[in-house]
Amino acid sequence: MQYSKAHLSFVDQLQLVKSRGLGCIDEERAIAALRAIGYYRLSAYTYPMRRLLEPNAPRDSSVQHRSAEFKQDHSMDQAIDLYLFDKRLRMVTIEGIESFEVGMRVGVSHALGRRDRFAHLNTTHLRASVCDRRSSQDSTRHEEWVERLDRQISESSSEDFVRHFQEKYDGSLPIWVATEVMSFGQLVRLYKLMDNGDRNEVSRGFGIKTGRTLDPVSLNLSHVRNTSAHHSRLWNRRFTYSLPEFRPAEVGDDLQHLAEVNGEVDRRKLYPHVAYLAYMLRSSDPGTNWPAKFATVVKKFPEIKGLSPESDMGFPNGWTSLPLWRHK
Repeated sequence: MQYSKAHLSFVDQLQLVKSRGLGCIDEERAIAALRAIGYYRLSAYTYPMRRLLEPNAPRDSSVQHRSAEFKQDHSMDQAIDLYLFDKRLRMVTIEGIESFEVGMRVGVSHALGRRDRFAHLNTTHLRASVCDRRSSQDSTRHEEWVERLDRQISESSSEDFVRHFQEKYDGSLPIWVATEVMSFGQLVRLYKLMDNGDRNEVSRGFGIKTGRTLDPVSLNLSHVRNTSAHHSRLWNRRFTYSLPEFRPAEVGDDLQHLAEVNGEVDRRKLYPHVAYLAYMLRSSDPGTNWPAKFATVVKKFPEIKGLSPESDMGFPNGWTSLPLWRHK
């Protein structure tokens, strides 16, 4: 079927959603929001306010679960508030992940640098059984990782510290310089290639006993970071990859409540990701105020009938009283 929907003015866009049952108290604010945010982006925040389709109702696609009509007692004003909440949520989440990322760079470079300044380029200093697995017909995982690193170094050639090194020295960047060039995703891939003893050393710095837990957690946090950095909807997102089943023996008391998170669907919601993040930041820096700062943002979730951090973001009931989110 060819797409045939017509272009609408901002005023007409507001009239369209009103005709479908969405209330609006402040029309001037709503039109300003449509101008600044865009109808399509804002529709991600009006969508949860639409009526659910009956089980046997016709659908235009496999992912259509709601009709075009809105439920009672919902408004464009609330959708704008939800959008602004999500914006604040993304900002505070990125702040926390950046702190974790910096600590991860230090941990990886310190563990590998002790072995050799070029340990990241030599599988003798890594986990050969993983490095030598073939990711394609033409290259191993480590070879592919090195190729990607070379591209990132080339893209960073205008950075002063890279230019200084390349003009003064011959050869490859040592690990403590390379970790400042590689992306977070590339750093996480390197961590996966590391020797188990080195992986465990890094993970213990974040309060996690072994790399088998930090590995998937850091990978998933890279997806959370990308979602936030690209200004995508975060608050009720179901991430593509689920966190693994919780291993209580791997972490301390402040994270034991994650044992209550049941099923793959719940492990794809935001809460377990940010709970791990808060726990790791507190373990690596006991003076951090990020968990309390994050909690302050979530506590200001707008009042919208049927929506809440507990029902849509995976937050457990009574989460605000957990030691993880309180000032120490």
